[in-house]
Amino acid sequence: MPLPARSGRAAACLRDRRGAVAVVVAIAGSSLVGMAALATDAGSWYLARRNAQNAADAAALGAVRVLADSRSSGSATTAGQTVAGLNGFSHGVNQATVAITQVAGAAPRMRVEISQPQPLMLARVVLDTPKVVRAFAEAEALSPPGGGACAMTMNGAMSFGGNSVISAPSCALTSNAAGNGFQFGSGQSQGGSSFSANAWSLVSTGGSTSFVPALESGKLQLTGPQPAFFQKPIANPYAALDNYTPQTNSQLASLAASSTCNAFKETRSGPDILNGASSTTPFCSTSLTSSGAKIVLTPGTYFIQGQLNSNPGTSITCTGCDPTTGRGVTLVMVGRTQGSRWTPGTVDLKGDIRLNAPRTNNVNPNLNGVVLYAPGGGDISITANSTTSLAGAVVAPASAMTLNGNAAAANTPISDCTVFITGSLQLQGTAGFDLSGCSRYGTSIPQVQIVRLVE
Repeated sequence: MPLPARSGRAAACLRDRRGAVAVVVAIAGSSLVGMAALATDAGSWYLARRNAQNAADAAALGAVRVLADSRSSGSATTAGQTVAGLNGFSHGVNQATVAITQVAGAAPRMRVEISQPQPLMLARVVLDTPKVVRAFAEAEALSPPGGGACAMTMNGAMSFGGNSVISAPSCALTSNAAGNGFQFGSGQSQGGSSFSANAWSLVSTGGSTSFVPALESGKLQLTGPQPAFFQKPIANPYAALDNYTPQTNSQLASLAASSTCNAFKETRSGPDILNGASSTTPFCSTSLTSSGAKIVLTPGTYFIQGQLNSNPGTSITCTGCDPTTGRGVTLVMVGRTQGSRWTPGTVDLKGDIRLNAPRTNNVNPNLNGVVLYAPGGGDISITANSTTSLAGAVVAPASAMTLNGNAAAANTPISDCTVFITGSLQLQGTAGFDLSGCSRYGTSIPQVQIVRLVE
């Protein structure tokens, strides 16, 4: 029996699929809009998270530096909050939370936690609560167990010669050179170089183009953290001497004429006892050179105008110098004027050299703990042997200094207080460095801190 026409139209309608896609799109559209909203907001959250991490890193570094300098957790927290605010995250502003705490441990260490709810934009169609971004950072300040730097160059490189064997496991080697602060081996080549260096770490205002192969070859070994390059300059503890530069003949002649100096002469042979004299009266000399002689100094300050030279057979020692009493010798290279030309004093020491700095220098208190001061920039060469002992600071911030020879074994220090502060430094011999006895000589040590992120 044929269906009624009305029933046929209903069947056709049921078979008609037109508009089905629109229904699917309508159903899926809300999901697509939600995904697009999440993708859009997620990009904003990622950027906020990165900014928060940068702020946390900077705040941790700033806080731990203040903690290391001041030993005040409160001051460190304030500094960290300030740095975080400068980077866009101030505690309590825009619902940001900046929590800064000191972490217990041997080294100064600070932890920073930053959190901030992010406003919902398109994502509000699928989320009810704001997304909270969080960032964490910890930083620590490390110092050498010996207290600081045993060698520091002010404007030139510290270089390690092809056969040098240097041991400074408890102190840092530092360079304030803006460029290549450390050079290892012959030039930049490691091939055939037999140098060996052992130090707590390297710290430099600039960088070093050859330390990586030196580390990889095992020729450079560090007992502390990895080298810290592009750091702020290390302060010279004897910067006050920059304004103390007696450099002319007339100054020394005036000292001698007024009996401020005990003598004004040149010594070339010995044995000769040079009286550095009383606690306040220095000794003045146009030069101090010796070939195979024994020169015995007495405690005091010696102004040397031209050259300070000694040959391998020479001995320069001090009678009455004793760190237990604080008595010692300070040699001051003042340079000389020849005609219209001024030339700096130069130093070339070989032989049996055993001198220690005075704990208190009564000519100039800025010379406390200094065994050799050379302000003029003249070259300095010291050839050490098994008896060499220079206890105190060698301060020559404009001089190129070379350390040659073999001061006993590499693990035997030149003294219990060896501090070199020079323009540049070339290490070509075998020598050990130690700072453990510097307090006995009143010697100031360049302070070193490596501030680094640990989390």
